[in-house]
Amino acid sequence: MKIKLVKAGTLVFLALYLGFLCTRGWAKDIPIDVIAAKMEQDETITSMEKCGARELRRFYGLEVKNLEGYFFYKAESPMSVDEFLVVKADSPQGAEEVLDRAEVHLEEQKKSFEGYGVSQTALLSEAAVETRGSYVLYASGKYAQQWKREFLDLIR
Repeated sequence: MKIKLVKAGTLVFLALYLGFLCTRGWAKDIPIDVIAAKMEQDETITSMEKCGARELRRFYGLEVKNLEGYFFYKAESPMSVDEFLVVKADSPQGAEEVLDRAEVHLEEQKKSFEGYGVSQTALLSEAAVETRGSYVLYASGKYAQQWKREFLDLIR
């Protein structure tokens, strides 16, 4: 009897674990314009400067022609770490490449503020850099976790 319970418990555990792994990177396929329109309703985002292809290349080394879409806001002040970027890559593999660039950008930001920007460094340690399906999110600043929740709610 105990062996049957152990086997049944193991099967249930495996089924749940495999289900979790299969849905972990999942995201609805929503056009980037729709996501941008919803996120731009948040005044904490639109209070920052909207950035274009040149800034995307400068800060992340990304070319717009290699992406399905993006939207990018950054604080005007170079002393602020407030930044919000969503990229929709052409595939989950492309998203991994964009994620690598976003992680490099975060590390560069941390090095820039290390030693003198104590509050900025603390905010950067709480930054959200992650991928879901073909989307990549980079959010830093005091509203980073709020922006992350809003974004994830849209693509779930």
